[in-house]
Amino acid sequence: GGGGGGASDLNMEGTFNLPDLREWKIDDSNVQWDKVKFSVGLADMRGIKNVVQLSWNNQNLPFESGTAYEVQTTDNYDISPTHSSNKGGIIANVPLDSAINQSYNFSLTLALNGSQNMYFTPVGRTTQVALTSDWATPSFQGAFLPSERILNEAGFSATWQVLHLNRNYPQQWLGQSYNLTDSQFGVDLLIPVDYYQKSMRSVKYAILFIALTFLVFFFVEALNDKRIHPVQYILVGLALVLFFALLLALAEHIGFNWAYLASSIATTGLIAIYVSSIFKNGKLTFVTSGILVVLYGFIYTLLQLESYALLIGTIGLFIILATIMFYTRRIDWYGLYDRNNLDKA
Repeated sequence: GGGGGGASDLNMEGTFNLPDLREWKIDDSNVQWDKVKFSVGLADMRGIKNVVQLSWNNQNLPFESGTAYEVQTTDNYDISPTHSSNKGGIIANVPLDSAINQSYNFSLTLALNGSQNMYFTPVGRTTQVALTSDWATPSFQGAFLPSERILNEAGFSATWQVLHLNRNYPQQWLGQSYNLTDSQFGVDLLIPVDYYQKSMRSVKYAILFIALTFLVFFFVEALNDKRIHPVQYILVGLALVLFFALLLALAEHIGFNWAYLASSIATTGLIAIYVSSIFKNGKLTFVTSGILVVLYGFIYTLLQLESYALLIGTIGLFIILATIMFYTRRIDWYGLYDRNNLDKA
């Protein structure tokens, strides 16, 4: 496996049954039972934070650093029975008897420090994994997804069950090489959206926000026979750009939510005062300011979402388009064009 976010306490237990070696025509007397090792593969040895002991049939055995992936045959040939991403690990010498099909119960507790993920390799005939964490943003990855999962703001819990029939390698083999990495499964611990990420995401919505605001001014101009000079459009656009600059600057000091509120109030107030001087109409000023507030609320909602931002954004744009089509359905665009040409003449 990999590392876990913060600290992880792993309780492992299982049963090991001695294989019947007669199916490979191996005489029991040729097996070096006294050299059998119990191996736990780890991606990063630096994460171990406790002295690990193996309980083997109620007998406590010490672990040492190293792996048993590289084994040596009696013919002095080195063979690698597995291909695994785990370059480190711990091993313990375990006492085995030569009795065929004898069962051994084992358990161990492993405390790990980590930062990004935790993966497991299902080498058991039946592998069951249950994880519980206070991390609220997990991403389940690998060859097998959890059979059960619970996600909420307090964290997550997930359980897996993988049978030996679900893998592409047998429970035991002789003289062959299998890739165990392809069967790994586990969880990545994603970093939730913080104020800096939200601020950068808000900048990505800048073009959309400015375009929608200009669209509002255009239809106010068209529906109410108010002329707005291109310079005035530019000044309003600069005020909107200033909103995103204020947001980035304030978020570092007062947090994203308060920064967004302060920036939106300042920008909306500035534009409302400017619009009031342009239109000289209290109703138009109120409507324009109200639409700006709705747009700011829409963008804020998108920034709070992670999994559903695209869905909600698309639905919001659809509603905006439908609203524009409804209120402009009776505009005589050709008459508006002719009136503008007449004014220029």
